[in-house]
Amino acid sequence: MSQSPFTPKNYAWTPVQDALIAEMWNAGRNAPEILEALDDPQISLAMVKYRKDVLGLPKRNAERFEWTEKRIEALRFMWKDPDLTMVAIMEKIGCSRNNLASMVDRLGLPDRRKKASWILNQPKAPPAIFASGPIPLPQRKTATAPPDIEAWQQRQQASRERLEADGGNCVQYAYGGPRG
Repeated sequence: MSQSPFTPKNYAWTPVQDALIAEMWNAGRNAPEILEALDDPQISLAMVKYRKDVLGLPKRNAERFEWTEKRIEALRFMWKDPDLTMVAIMEKIGCSRNNLASMVDRLGLPDRRKKASWILNQPKAPPAIFASGPIPLPQRKTATAPPDIEAWQQRQQASRERLEADGGNCVQYAYGGPRG
């Protein structure tokens, strides 16, 4: 099981480790070099950077990551390995995620995300369908037919005549009508 790059809450830093971090930082070493000197598989690069801040070590003004030819070649080599994650690559090179992503974009390296199988297995439409231009959509009804007013009036008259023939009670109600 691989270690998480984040700081475990229960990791106990020793005074010897703190002294080594402070000494190397003040000597001008960077976090990946300090991580390598600590030589502990439970410690990640993020933990070293966090511990440096906890110890109150001063920030460096010229602490800008520079891409050298050696680092670019290492990136190209590691990018081909599908088992290495971006976090693993950035820890080995010693840069941030944004630095890595921007260099990958500048170098034009291929996308490492796996495409979903349903995208790859979708049948392709034959180009003959689209040769004549866009496919016309079915037309919707926009206007309704005008109501037949005469038929409606005849139905109303027939129901009035039925009501009068029944003596004022509506035949659709079981006990007379709505008025009782």
